[in-house]
Amino acid sequence: RDQGPFDGILGFSQGSCVAATLCALLERGEAPENVKFRFACLFSGFPPKDPFWKSMCASQKVSHVTSLHIVGLNDTLVPPERSREVAEFFSEAGVVEHEKGHLVPSDRHVRDAMKDFLEQQKH
Repeated sequence: RDQGPFDGILGFSQGSCVAATLCALLERGEAPENVKFRFACLFSGFPPKDPFWKSMCASQKVSHVTSLHIVGLNDTLVPPERSREVAEFFSEAGVVEHEKGHLVPSDRHVRDAMKDFLEQQKH
């Protein structure tokens, strides 16, 4: 509240779940008053387990927030299909896969994709 406004949000694992839920709330005009951003970077994300929140996130595509989803193909905590499911919540979702597990990777292709995504958000 005191440090915004922010252009984007970044989440890892549970933080990605919360960030995706905030994006869905923002799309519906139901986010807290000072929560506003234009893009989201979600690492090893998963949909909410609670049926109400999962349904809310899936019921209407998020079109006002562009997203980039980083998916670990060998993630044993959050299987790749769950991260891809979160990407389906968004109208404009980029997906980048890496061969590692449940982590924020430093692979060159992931860094390059992140850099390109952030450059696109400058407009």
